[in-house]
Amino acid sequence: MNRLKIIITDRAQSDIRKIKNYISKDNKSASKSFAIKLKNSFINLSAYPRLGKSRPEFSGNTNILFLPVMKNYLVVYYISQEKIYIVRVLSNYQNICSILNL
Repeated sequence: MNRLKIIITDRAQSDIRKIKNYISKDNKSASKSFAIKLKNSFINLSAYPRLGKSRPEFSGNTNILFLPVMKNYLVVYYISQEKIYIVRVLSNYQNICSILNL
């Protein structure tokens, strides 16, 4: 099975750090669990890049895909030249439309 390379943008890395820090304030083991589950979702995504769904009403762009992770998080990504670019990792508690400038 060919896996696509995952590229995590600086913005997405910042999102991940902020989410982990927020979770760890209350529960360090939950923060570690989040990181592991997110990493596993990236591994699955590299093997099955079309797991996410296009949401043109969210992004205005059918090339942007959205993958829910653990009920409360959303990975925003696109595929280009045999690579997957993770552009954002957002919490359902955030104003996603505002963050994505919609």
